[in-house]
Amino acid sequence: MTTELTRQYTPFSIISVFQAHIPPTNQEKKLVELSGVYKAEGQRAYGGFYYDSLLDEQHTDYKIKLKVPVNLRNSLPNNQVIKFVGFITRRVSNYGSIELQANVSQVVETRKKKITDKDLKEVAVLQKKRDLGYKNCDEFLRNKIYKNESINIVFLIGDNAIVENDVYALFTSGRDQFNIICDRTNFNSVPALVGKVDKYSNSDQEIICLVRGGGGYLERFDDPDLAEQLVNLPKYLISALGHTDDVTLVEKIADKSLPVPAALGHYLTSIVEESSERFANSKAKIVSDTKKLVEKQYEESIKNLNNQLFANDQIHAKEVNSLQTRLVQIEKTHSETEKILQKYQDQSKANEQNLERIRELEGRQSRAFLLAFVAFVLGVVLAFLFLS
Repeated sequence: MTTELTRQYTPFSIISVFQAHIPPTNQEKKLVELSGVYKAEGQRAYGGFYYDSLLDEQHTDYKIKLKVPVNLRNSLPNNQVIKFVGFITRRVSNYGSIELQANVSQVVETRKKKITDKDLKEVAVLQKKRDLGYKNCDEFLRNKIYKNESINIVFLIGDNAIVENDVYALFTSGRDQFNIICDRTNFNSVPALVGKVDKYSNSDQEIICLVRGGGGYLERFDDPDLAEQLVNLPKYLISALGHTDDVTLVEKIADKSLPVPAALGHYLTSIVEESSERFANSKAKIVSDTKKLVEKQYEESIKNLNNQLFANDQIHAKEVNSLQTRLVQIEKTHSETEKILQKYQDQSKANEQNLERIRELEGRQSRAFLLAFVAFVLGVVLAFLFLS
């Protein structure tokens, strides 16, 4: 048997029906006095109103949306207790949830909220994080990308959430360099979240990301015990929690805080692209600087070689001049030597001629003496003969 459908509904038509048929309560019909801790979360006005929050002073896990007229907003001290006159309304949101709103009509008084143990612990956690220092997640990622090393990262997301799609929608570059794990956990339970963080504290995962969209129960991330556990985390911590108006304690102590899950994808993409561009520019600069250095060294080498050649030419010229001067001196000495030798030869020839003459003269004198001696002997002999 087939069931006959009388009418087809859409999400818009269903929400419109509930908005039209939820009757107002007695408290919605009259002014009431309310008090609580005022949180200025709205970034801008819509239709003349800011949409902020009112927290219960004693039970800080409870809060309602506070609709504040623009002309009253500046008189409300942020994070302090306010007392005001207003009325309560209910609103069915476009997401199908029914939300209570407190509408401020008149501010009665304001005072500082009481300092609770939770407040003191929050301050202690923030001071501890300040003392430990924030890890530079940007630098870590750049160094890994420069070295072309894989990056181990885990996304902790809610049990039934699909926020990873928001992350991946803007994570469009460099995903192959990341080893990504998506692990689901109960974000509404602090012990469950602490246990999941402990699981990855001593793992190979280098970065832990807490990824959650907006909506209720974000106050879990204001829990000092959870924040203290995360402060001692040896890993890099990235938070991508809630809408841009929500700032929790966990976001304040995270090494990198992003306003929404989609911003995480954009951040990782930007880091990859920026690092790749920087690396390319650095590589180009190294090549350019190396080329300039080589050209400079080459020019200096050529200059030094030219200077050396010029110096060698100068030395060679001096040596040539010195050799030429020495050659002139040698030639001059040789010429003088030849003249002396010629003079000596001439003198020797003259001496030989004189010696020859002396010899001839001596020969003549010897013959004359011999003849005289022979004549004398003959004369003596003859005289002796005549006398005998």
